[in-house]
Amino acid sequence: MTASRQRACLLRRLLVGLIICIAMLGSAPQEAFATLRNSLAASEGPSLQLCELRSGLSRHFQTGPCSVGVGLVSGMFCCISLRRGRRLRWPAVRTALEAVGDSVPAGTLMKLFSPAKVNLFLRIIRRRPDGYHDLASLFHTVAFGDDLELEVLPESAEKDELKCNLPGVPVDDSNLVIRALNLFREKSGVKRHFGIKLEKSIPAQAGMGGGSSNAATAFFGANALCGNPASPQELLEWGDDPVIGSDATFFLSEGTAYCTGRGEIVTPVDALKVPRDLSIYLVKPAYGISTPACFKALDLESLSSIDPEELLKTFQEKGTAHSSWVNDLEAPAFQVNPNLGELKEFLGKEFGFEAVLMSGSGSTIYCVGDPNGGTAAFEAATKERFDIEGIWKTQLMRRPSPTEWYSKI
Repeated sequence: MTASRQRACLLRRLLVGLIICIAMLGSAPQEAFATLRNSLAASEGPSLQLCELRSGLSRHFQTGPCSVGVGLVSGMFCCISLRRGRRLRWPAVRTALEAVGDSVPAGTLMKLFSPAKVNLFLRIIRRRPDGYHDLASLFHTVAFGDDLELEVLPESAEKDELKCNLPGVPVDDSNLVIRALNLFREKSGVKRHFGIKLEKSIPAQAGMGGGSSNAATAFFGANALCGNPASPQELLEWGDDPVIGSDATFFLSEGTAYCTGRGEIVTPVDALKVPRDLSIYLVKPAYGISTPACFKALDLESLSSIDPEELLKTFQEKGTAHSSWVNDLEAPAFQVNPNLGELKEFLGKEFGFEAVLMSGSGSTIYCVGDPNGGTAAFEAATKERFDIEGIWKTQLMRRPSPTEWYSKI
């Protein structure tokens, strides 16, 4: 190769690295990548997987100090890859991002919404040899939930520090948030620890997945703060671990999912055909229902015989405008506490809701639509007759995209 051609190749490689750095910093990324594609197309060198690179690296860090590190690291790897005639692959980029994650400045923080969920239907299929039960359920997030703030601690920190507004909530390794952060470090190789402030609104033993939601939110936040060493699909795979709860994987979906197995097999479902302002009322009595107690009271011979695939099809085609509302855990939950059955019957008969169903293993009963006589009269009548911890009016919600977290409404 002539000297002039060598200089041309070197200049091209430098241009590649510079353009990727600019793109990662969020400065006209589309134009930068278009220029890069054109430059590579005109060269005789190896190809570069741009879509994978940009979607994986700059997804959350369009600006700020972390984007600088991500841009420089990615640019460096591109130059090295091109020089050595290799195709740039995600594992090599992840290795670089682990270093980025460990160099995030202390004090970098992120505030995230941690939503509750309801089960639009829940079928119990069978008891498994390991003692768990196979289920089939359509999960959906709602715009009621907790707030979680995640802050990167100094590199010298040797453990996470969790603070919660509710007394009695464990703040040690038994908390699912701490377990999720431990799992993130194990999977990603990033060693940083975090300070967590958790503002709880979701009640315990409510059937709304509060602990699993907190775990998934912390998992997503740690990944984002550390430069996204995991792609959205990898987060789902990493989160498939019972150590952070069976429902955590669902919250890492886009907010509507058909869940099977023990709940960890998540099949994403497109947005349902429901009005955006459809009201959902969450009614939580002053007592909870123990999930183990509920399953202990479960009579496998008296389960619904409706095919869960048919239920899923009904919700996909009709939204909530139908009568196919099933939860196989209602009967055992009402056996554990008969007052809960009386509450559901009262809510279903008195106010003209579109549907009334228990969420999960209880004790929350949710009501779809708006009550006859108005919200104030409904709340007053319910609280007068039953011992109620709270009634919250909310709505169904989803994540804006696989790369963005839930936004508080």
